[in-house]
Amino acid sequence: MVKLFYGFFIKMKMVKDDKLKTSALSNGEQMFSNNIMPKSFDDTLQKSYFENMEAYESWLKDKEKYEFMRKMMAEALYKAFLKD
Repeated sequence: MVKLFYGFFIKMKMVKDDKLKTSALSNGEQMFSNNIMPKSFDDTLQKSYFENMEAYESWLKDKEKYEFMRKMMAEALYKAFLKD
């Protein structure tokens, strides 16, 4: 449950990114998920890590968990941006 909360927290930060939103609207989901979203996800995760090191440390140390969260976030953001 805590992990889902932090995933939601990251999403809320990223959904406010106008540049990321523009990229989602002007590219297909595959392009957004594989080429655009990863850098933004990394940057946001790293900034958030310093705000709450213990919670995010588990994401950064576990590649499987990291990949799952990144893919889930890309899908959720892409859909959220298309709704606006």
